[in-house]
Amino acid sequence: MRRAARVDTTQRAIVAAFQACGASVLSLAGIGKGCPDLLVARHDKAVLVECKTGFAELRPSQQAFLNTWRGYVEIIRDANEAVECFEDYLR
Repeated sequence: MRRAARVDTTQRAIVAAFQACGASVLSLAGIGKGCPDLLVARHDKAVLVECKTGFAELRPSQQAFLNTWRGYVEIIRDANEAVECFEDYLR
């Protein structure tokens, strides 16, 4: 049996910030295997988002995922960074 997915304490605020900007957010936390926490999209653009708290580092499985993924992944630590990501990439 798989244990419950770990969710960083910043994730709720990050999700709320993306939604306030008009993005759709899907939690991917249950997938595991280093997959980022969120899929965030607006119109025809999407980004995978890894939520981190403070100065937390990527786990080895997360780094391995990033090394092989050919799409865009953003590491976000707070709601302000979520808004910046939205403005830079999803607007």
